[in-house]
Amino acid sequence: MISSTIAWTLLVGWGVIIALHSLLSGRTWLWVLPEMIPPIAFVAVPLIGMAFAVPAASVDNRYLAPALALVLLGAGQSWSGIALPRLRNTGRSAGEVTAPVVIFVWNTQFWDQGKDEESFHRFLRAQAADVYLLQEYAYWEGGREVPASGIEKLAAIMPDHDVFVEGGLVTLAHRRLAPRLKPGVPETMFRTDILVDRASIALYNVHMPVPLDLGKSIFKADFYRFVCTQATKRKQAFKTVEEVLSETPSMLFFGGDFNSSPAMRVMRRLRRRYVDVMRSAKSPYVATWPAKARSLWRIDWAMACSQITVDWARLVDPEGLSDHAGQLCAIRPCTNT
Repeated sequence: MISSTIAWTLLVGWGVIIALHSLLSGRTWLWVLPEMIPPIAFVAVPLIGMAFAVPAASVDNRYLAPALALVLLGAGQSWSGIALPRLRNTGRSAGEVTAPVVIFVWNTQFWDQGKDEESFHRFLRAQAADVYLLQEYAYWEGGREVPASGIEKLAAIMPDHDVFVEGGLVTLAHRRLAPRLKPGVPETMFRTDILVDRASIALYNVHMPVPLDLGKSIFKADFYRFVCTQATKRKQAFKTVEEVLSETPSMLFFGGDFNSSPAMRVMRRLRRRYVDVMRSAKSPYVATWPAKARSLWRIDWAMACSQITVDWARLVDPEGLSDHAGQLCAIRPCTNT
């Protein structure tokens, strides 16, 4: 009897949350806190409910609770972030001799502030990437972000790479790729084009506004004013980024800190239109934040158009240098069969 009560409480309550999430996520700032739930809950809660329901089911309703659990599981699966990994994207390489381009995507968490500078640089060099898409080139002082420093030294220790900086975004690209800086969206994304064999690939370095400030108290009005303001900023930023990407004439790859989980509506169109590069990682549940063994959220993304082949991808432990895991992948242009 107790198991049955727990099961129905879980399933019915979760059904209400699913309905509200479907209606309110991305449409009102009032749903910002509920949509911060770890995405894996959209699979875990129905399964827990089913686990309680099955042994407690009577002969008359033995299928009712499990059926409801399956419906909720299906409704929330796409928001859970769980996906079967795949070894490679579909398509044929543009040339068998074309070497893949290795790309490292990482939010540095206020660059080298409060860290050992040599360890920071050594970590970057250890990725041996052709392209680095780095976010949060800034320091935190007096409760606000201020410009960081150290680009000259970074350029000196990466002599084979050109270094491009726009606000808090830094892109390094190997000179053999003939990188060219293109116009972007101030404070949100900027574009660098590279040549791989004879194919041009547009690389976008992205950092979306945060939905809330974890340093503010939820019991103060300032917290909710910030959430409301950020919701408007985020909606406009995603709209602009989608428009810029749709107008890109060449093959494209974009990556960075989107401050958005798979459960958030703002990520849905991007996830439908582009290939999730980290699907090639050997994990059905990719989580990047906070960077530790039991990370629950994925807020950092690496995505590409369908004309890009993904040879491999993996998460990188930041070794205590950031609270975001890095994303390392190898891509190349391809032609569809």
